Amino acid sequence: KIITIFDVPPKNKEDYKTFLNPYNIYSENLCIKFLEDILNNALKLDVKIIIKMKYNNHGISSKYINYLNKIKKKYKNRILIYHKEISAQSLINISDMVFSLPFSSPSVIGNRMKVKSYYYDPYNIIRHTKYNSKTVTLLNSESQLKKILQTV
Repeated sequence: KIITIFDVPPKNKEDYKTFLNPYNIYSENLCIKFLEDILNNALKLDVKIIIKMKYNNHGISSKYINYLNKIKKKYKNRILIYHKEISAQSLINISDMVFSLPFSSPSVIGNRMKVKSYYYDPYNIIRHTKYNSKTVTLLNSESQLKKILQTV
């Protein structure tokens, strides 16, 4: 079984202050908590985990990069991390379950490809509106996440 997680790497503090909208919710803490919750629960199961980074450049938070390096080293036989070298569709095609941050496109693509796909908001701060896709289930608690992971 394969679970693929699509992240949105947080920017470093300098880039965040300079270029990003101050209301951008994809902070270091949220992005790390997103991965931690999924990994802590999924690693209890007999699954392989793929993390597909949205992008990899010098503007990514060093705290986030350090976190990824730590989990890559600790779980080298169970977690694969990909950057640009493979398409989202290729990974979704081999996956049994897909997670992404709301409201990024990989979960929408997975849903259309008939793969179990979910948005996960670890802090329960994001809401569906008329401007985002309601075709993908939004999980907003770790207990919901645990329940869904049991279905992989």
